[in-house]
Amino acid sequence: MKMYFAVGLAALSAMVGWSQSSPRQSQTLPELQHIDVMQVDNAVDPCGNFYQYACGKLSAANPIPPDQR
Repeated sequence: MKMYFAVGLAALSAMVGWSQSSPRQSQTLPELQHIDVMQVDNAVDPCGNFYQYACGKLSAANPIPPDQR
């Protein structure tokens, strides 16, 4: 009986100590990378082909060489 009480008391004190010793600290979030609006292909409907809409101008400016396909 004493063993169960000791284990329970140790677990309870560990939980109380943990919750009090680690308050939430404000963390700075990393800056998100967004779509470059200058690279968006406005001629394409984003609902129809979002990849072409977001990367169309980039792909046209940087074609894959034929031997790399």
